[in-house]
Amino acid sequence: MEGILILGVAGSGKSTLTGSLSRWLSKEYEVTVRTMNMDPGAEVLPYSPDIDIRNYVSLRKLMREEGLGPNGALLRCMDLILEISEELVERIGSMDCDYVIVDTPGQMDLFALRPTGRRIAETISRTCPLVGVFLGDHELGREAEDAAFAAMMSRLVELKLAVPVIPTVNKSDLWGDIDARRIWSAVMSGDLTVEGVIGEVLRELIKAISSFFRPVRVVGISALKSAGFNNLMDLLKEVWCSCGDLT
Repeated sequence: MEGILILGVAGSGKSTLTGSLSRWLSKEYEVTVRTMNMDPGAEVLPYSPDIDIRNYVSLRKLMREEGLGPNGALLRCMDLILEISEELVERIGSMDCDYVIVDTPGQMDLFALRPTGRRIAETISRTCPLVGVFLGDHELGREAEDAAFAAMMSRLVELKLAVPVIPTVNKSDLWGDIDARRIWSAVMSGDLTVEGVIGEVLRELIKAISSFFRPVRVVGISALKSAGFNNLMDLLKEVWCSCGDLT
């Protein structure tokens, strides 16, 4: 069994990717895929999770019973999830499957930048090889800024969770004539030239990002259209087997 941890900023398409990638893998590779929802506040999911954190911890229930607002309740949920992390991973380990895909909360910082995410990632890694897929969004007209920010976050998440992370640009069906993947790649390699008022700051940030992280290819996908999944799986397999340079 091999594990895929879906990460990314709010609205980047994590749940959409979890559902579409699980269906694509089942069809294209003829393998067994299980999914796990780690978002206690999810209202609707585009897939039926095999393990659903909402069966253990309910955001709405906590808000009602403990008189908490949404943000406070989400933090409380993460604390409760941390307490049952071993039980959750035991369930993952008991599943008979080829791949398990873990869909993390919409508010990335709740999982990736708190002890809960590190504990879950560490515990899953003892059960199976785990690789993170960091989804970044793309906004026309702000390509350099978005790419620099997402590149920085993907690397910080890699450090925090102690798992290899593949930077992935979603929503390629909305890019138009701009290849956002190439912009991200330029950021990762330190080759992006940025003009304007914030150009100097971005150039220093890009230089810092490229100087202390390993080179890695950037993948462009459309979770909605199931496009680019072959390229994503090729890179995932390279990381799992640690069989070469990822550039």
